[in-house]
Amino acid sequence: MKNSIFLLTILIICCTDRQDDMLERDKFIDLYAKITIISEIKIDKEQKQKLIADLLKENNTNIMQYRHTMHFYKERPDEWVTILKFAREHIKKLKSEKPPF
Repeated sequence: MKNSIFLLTILIICCTDRQDDMLERDKFIDLYAKITIISEIKIDKEQKQKLIADLLKENNTNIMQYRHTMHFYKERPDEWVTILKFAREHIKKLKSEKPPF
């Protein structure tokens, strides 16, 4: 019985959305927009991965936190649509300015 309660507790902890592991909404939108721009650049995969890694490091985050935040929003379609709308606007702004990197 104790093992069952322990296992259930672990499952509940692991399966809940950990808000503390997420990026702030505006920071996520900025990173999502910049990563989208990087993905459009005509360079090899390794160079793209390095640019993305450098971008995440500059923003004091990592790929796991970025992916966790993306997963959180994708699980909530209404919020994901809003995120994409703001990201699209941010991409247009970044492209109209100077190169973002």
